Amino acid sequence: MNKYIIIVIVLVLIIASGAVYRAKFVPEVEKAVVTGIERSISIVTFENTWAFEPEFIEADQGDKIIFTITNRDDYDHGFAIDAFGISQRMPAKSTIVIEFVVTQAGDFPYYCSVSCGSGLVDGEKRGHFNQVGRLHVKSIISETSDFGKTVSDEDFAKSARHASAVAPANEKAEELGYDVSNLEILFDEDNTLWGIYVDSEDIDVKELNLSEEQQYQSILYRDNDSNPVLWIFIDSFEGEVINVFEVGE
Repeated sequence: MNKYIIIVIVLVLIIASGAVYRAKFVPEVEKAVVTGIERSISIVTFENTWAFEPEFIEADQGDKIIFTITNRDDYDHGFAIDAFGISQRMPAKSTIVIEFVVTQAGDFPYYCSVSCGSGLVDGEKRGHFNQVGRLHVKSIISETSDFGKTVSDEDFAKSARHASAVAPANEKAEELGYDVSNLEILFDEDNTLWGIYVDSEDIDVKELNLSEEQQYQSILYRDNDSNPVLWIFIDSFEGEVINVFEVGE
């Protein structure tokens, strides 16, 4: 038999087997869904509020979302939703449009991905880490499935804060020449003063110039062998990188 015919037959079998597997064995809740419905939603960052308005958005799994996002501040912000691969800078006094399909059900933080400072809002300090919202995507496949069930406020706040901290940390790591896709992150889930984690005498608090009163987020990057390679410390309010320590330097 002609070898090219054999190749074609093999390819057809591979494609067919993949289709059968997806149809028979992939759970319904894991399949991508597209409804064809479009939802146009406006989001605004008002001046010196460090907040998105609205902070809660609902959609059905499979909907196409069209976000029109306006930044009214005199400084840049960002808009990101990690689960859908969205990360875009919002220049000062600008409006951006983002379109995507919410193929997954669940609760997903949208957050500011650009360090944007802090200030007082109605007498309370707010900043970069407060600028988050929740996109709740309802499952249209199974109302009783755990997939897509609303997560607790505490767990959601942790995931949102984690994303807000990692964004500027990744940017700094890439500036230093690191490939963050090949590194693992260990994160301070308590969102408080963390001290020093590794069992190493290479790192000293005084050397990092971090006081015990200063609030920061600690991002530790590890290589594939779990060796610590880079610490990045983020101000807990402004989202700015306040210190960097390269292990072994």
